[in-house]
Amino acid sequence: MSSDNKKSIHAFWAILTAFGVFNAVLFYYAGIKSKSGKYIKVGHFYLFLIFLTFFVNSSIPFITNILSYLYLGGYIFGLVFALKTLPAYRKRLTMLEYADSSTLNSKKIYLLDNQSLENLIKNNSPVPLENNIKTSVFTDSKSFDPVIFSENSEDEYPKYLGIKTKINIDPEEKLSALPFITKQLVRKIILERELGSGFRNTDDLCNKLGLSDRNARILAQRIDFSFKNKK
Repeated sequence: MSSDNKKSIHAFWAILTAFGVFNAVLFYYAGIKSKSGKYIKVGHFYLFLIFLTFFVNSSIPFITNILSYLYLGGYIFGLVFALKTLPAYRKRLTMLEYADSSTLNSKKIYLLDNQSLENLIKNNSPVPLENNIKTSVFTDSKSFDPVIFSENSEDEYPKYLGIKTKINIDPEEKLSALPFITKQLVRKIILERELGSGFRNTDDLCNKLGLSDRNARILAQRIDFSFKNKK
């Protein structure tokens, strides 16, 4: 089953809120699945309504009217809230796939909004291997001979005339074949793409992947920054 299909199944709870019966369970499920405190709080609200149903004397007309308004308001709120936050919920599920075990097991994750969680995951990503090595070797498309680029060299780097890799479209296998791109950086690229931002220029290679300016310029020669396949 693909990742998108799994997210669709996990998001089915939002549709079930239209019935307004098991909203307490549904929002608790959404909160636990996405590790988001805001859904847990909504679940508490519906649990409170259930408490009122069983323990408040509803034989008094005034109390009955208040409960009716609370139930009606709660139904509308739950449905609108679930559908409105569904895109953010799905995005959060995507980010959780890239979070490390310490982040996933921390109770503080429930207090983080999506932007804070995204920043945390990016900051906790492993340091690119290019920071620990002095040279990177890959194959020149014209001669098929290894070309060595030294981190400390100031020489002009050769012009690349081969087929470019579409960084915003191509699969992981092609991304892994790019120079300076480690497995950790492939995960970063996929995450950026799934979050909808992607890569538009050399600056994005530096800022989002942590590449040096020189390596980013070398890499950019081999990259097509377009977002759609040309027909």
